[in-house]
Amino acid sequence: MGDSQEVAGFTLDGEVKFRTTVSWETGRTVASSKEDLFAVYNDQGVWLYDGEGNLIRQMINA
Repeated sequence: MGDSQEVAGFTLDGEVKFRTTVSWETGRTVASSKEDLFAVYNDQGVWLYDGEGNLIRQMINA
């Protein structure tokens, strides 16, 4: 609890579209004001989506 990390949304060519800091709190959602990307995160990991709901990147909280 209380752990946090910076996560970033990427295009397929690796360009960073946004960065945000998330904490590992179950069910929290953070919205990005840039490029309509958003992250959903909980105790299992972080899932980054584009504005159309397509999964961009997944990171597991080991």
